[in-house]
Amino acid sequence: MLIHSRFLIPLLLVLLLGACDETSSPVQAEVELPPVPVREYRSIEEAVAAAGFHCPVPASLPRGYSLKLIETIEGGIIQILYHTQGKLTINYRVAQGNQDISDIRGSFTEKKLSIDGAEVLVRLKGKQIVYATWLRDGLSFALSFDKPINESAFVRMVESIPRFAEELGELPLAEPVEEDSPAAEGA
Repeated sequence: MLIHSRFLIPLLLVLLLGACDETSSPVQAEVELPPVPVREYRSIEEAVAAAGFHCPVPASLPRGYSLKLIETIEGGIIQILYHTQGKLTINYRVAQGNQDISDIRGSFTEKKLSIDGAEVLVRLKGKQIVYATWLRDGLSFALSFDKPINESAFVRMVESIPRFAEELGELPLAEPVEEDSPAAEGA
């Protein structure tokens, strides 16, 4: 499992502090982990060229979300971050083949959904979706949400991801999802 660079420092602090008890001092040994190479791109076309596989993107996002960042992560993962002005983030990842590309942290209730011919494994917080992973068209997909999303908005987003993309144009402008999106619920 890959650890995104923004989670590396807090993880190291937790590990180091967890190694101490009331009478001991923090571990003095230097922990040297190799950096996870991440490269930012200005367009999906540039990221696709670097990764070497097509990356279909959602045409529909919850209301209030827009493109923030496109990058590749070592191991052949394209990662696209969408955010709101309130800084809520949707993390969308795609990789070639069958691999776990999620950034799942914590334990959640799991549920399987059948969406557009794919079996999607979702992790729930209450009745809202926090993480999702699935395979389709020779690609691995993962979605994570800072603010949990309801099932109907999630299904619309996944159904808007094109199948068997032959040509990639510009990154589509996402159409806002009406009614019950997380951003519309007071983000």
